[in-house]
Amino acid sequence: MKNLIFLLKKIFGKKYNIIKILVKNLHSPITFFNILFYNLEKDMISNEKSLKKFNIDINEIKEIFKKYNISYDDDYISWHYHIFAGFKKIKEIDKILEIGTYDARFTNYLSHIFSNSKITTIDLPDEDPRFIDSYDRDSKLTLNKFLEKRKINLEPENISFISADSNKINDLFEKKSFDLIWIDGDHLNPQVTKDINNSIDLLKDNGFLCCDDVVPYKKSSHPYVSCDSYNTLNDLSKKKILANTFILKRISYRNVIQESYIAISKKI
Repeated sequence: MKNLIFLLKKIFGKKYNIIKILVKNLHSPITFFNILFYNLEKDMISNEKSLKKFNIDINEIKEIFKKYNISYDDDYISWHYHIFAGFKKIKEIDKILEIGTYDARFTNYLSHIFSNSKITTIDLPDEDPRFIDSYDRDSKLTLNKFLEKRKINLEPENISFISADSNKINDLFEKKSFDLIWIDGDHLNPQVTKDINNSIDLLKDNGFLCCDDVVPYKKSSHPYVSCDSYNTLNDLSKKKILANTFILKRISYRNVIQESYIAISKKI
């Protein structure tokens, strides 16, 4: 089966992904045709236009991606890679906080992009049931493999890993400690709202707060998908606490099924 998938990818290249999505949606003619006529270029232009509002240079992102062998228009890559690469050139960033380490792949990426910055990443303790019961880590073999991968990704000297509940971040750090905060932990309430509100206190006045997987309208039945973060950010915007810009998480045909965004927020 793996050899067949490899062969199909080699024959069809990037078209393999859309063929796979189309086949999965043959049972729904409306979804099938919406995917077939989905305008990727329009969404690419929209995302780039949003980044340019922050004086982010698209060519600079492409140069950084080339250095790290990342495909700029890969339909699977999340645009938080683009966003943070863009931040590299627009402001001096000394301290970064990441809420939700996962396997630390992105943390490792940040450590190279911001080689002169201190990166702090926080995630639940390994023995916490919420940690073990998510992402199929209830198997001891899977858990050990995951922890080993994370350990390797956390090796750069400018990374500091904290094993703790993110509810405690206001006890761990002083107010206005960070230039850049990335929230990619629990996407559901009450936790995601707590993480956003706590992060506002920890963010420097000219800093950026970014939040992953922001969904305005939930269509998916996936347990980790929620519009809770969007509702919180929208409420904070109405209260004139944050100014939000939403960028599509991926430029992908999957957006027909469920659009997910990354929020870039600044204090007002």
